Amino acid sequence: MIFKTGVVAAFAWSLAASLSTPAAAAEQQCGSFSLAGGDKVINVIDNPPEGASPGDVRAGSRQLVDEGGAVIADVHFVATQTATPTATRGSVLASQYFVKFSNGWIASNSVYELADAADKSQRAGNAILVVSGGTGAFANASGKIEIEAGDPPTYIFQLSCD
Repeated sequence: MIFKTGVVAAFAWSLAASLSTPAAAAEQQCGSFSLAGGDKVINVIDNPPEGASPGDVRAGSRQLVDEGGAVIADVHFVATQTATPTATRGSVLASQYFVKFSNGWIASNSVYELADAADKSQRAGNAILVVSGGTGAFANASGKIEIEAGDPPTYIFQLSCD
């Protein structure tokens, strides 16, 4: 019960914080485009047993901005740790990402590694998000969102809405 309550509360807080996406932001369409990572919020929920273990959750949000710094979208994510670090790899997380634009949403999934899933100070690493659908201008969306590590990270959208 603690797990469900914590995840729901973290996601609800993250979603509420993002509902302020400016209406004046340019309306995005399917195709290829890039946005930079902006302000972010990350919450880590350590589910039993105490310490790093499968079932621990990272949840949060990040603003996505254009080259002028205008907020274009918000990314919301929930990532569940499925494997703890070993000598040859970091923590493995299975994740769901939702990108909210003023004219629709994109849903995507990914599996990625972090050196330490509990460390909220880590910068975004390279990852590929597989787009599984969308709403509004992104109805029937497919394709991928590639996250390129950097300061700030770059989100490269390659979307088809046929």
